[in-house]
Amino acid sequence: YASHLYKISRRHRIRFSIQTKEVVCRKCSTLLVQGATSRVRLRNGMKIVHCLQCGDIRRIPYKHNRRVLT
Repeated sequence: YASHLYKISRRHRIRFSIQTKEVVCRKCSTLLVQGATSRVRLRNGMKIVHCLQCGDIRRIPYKHNRRVLT
């Protein structure tokens, strides 16, 4: 499925959004569904996505909101 997305985007010169890039594995082009084809962990300000098909690991920085309790 993801390989079709890449072919269509190249043919029509369309860029993927950041959210779409996060859902597709760069190495094996499978869709990364949390719990089914990928494992997601949050550590040290990074979202770590581990592809269960090929073993590729992607680290995506994130900002979490901290509230000050008064």
